[in-house]
Amino acid sequence: MIVLCGLSVGLSACRRGASPSAPPPPLSAAEEAAEDAVSQRRGRVIGGEYLDEASGYAVPVPVGWVWEEGPESAALQLRMTDPAEGTTVEVWRFSGTDYSLRPREDCSWRFDDHGLYGGPGGLMMRTVGSCVPDDARAARVFGWMVETPEAAWQLEGHVLPDSTIRGLAVVRSVVAQFRILDND
Repeated sequence: MIVLCGLSVGLSACRRGASPSAPPPPLSAAEEAAEDAVSQRRGRVIGGEYLDEASGYAVPVPVGWVWEEGPESAALQLRMTDPAEGTTVEVWRFSGTDYSLRPREDCSWRFDDHGLYGGPGGLMMRTVGSCVPDDARAARVFGWMVETPEAAWQLEGHVLPDSTIRGLAVVRSVVAQFRILDND
């Protein structure tokens, strides 16, 4: 919101003959709607990292990916997608300390293990899994659980069969850099 206003003011002040103290032109309905949407977001992207201080986490957003926040009261916090490859990373937050992978529609967790695995924070004890879709053309879902005293975070990478190696490499890189913010 501040950037849009600053940009609007900056542009009007840069026009030849415009008075530096002239008020900016009124926003169109589309500009007002865009400004309202920005002001209602929980997080923001700074230096290539999505930061949600209210929910207490940060995760990198790869260049060229689009992101969308989940509904405010829902478990889905964030969905980031590579429009070119179809690879998606989702961040879910569940209250409590049940650190098991949550069921998914049209997909079965065929591999589900708690052990020493890489992920956020490096190599540590965590639950991981691989969800095989009912439709072989659909994305395979790879999951990592992040345990905190207040919540269970489920990080998911959705990778299409055509880009399994490339997509999984990007997903692993994003997931490895996910972090819980220290609010102290």
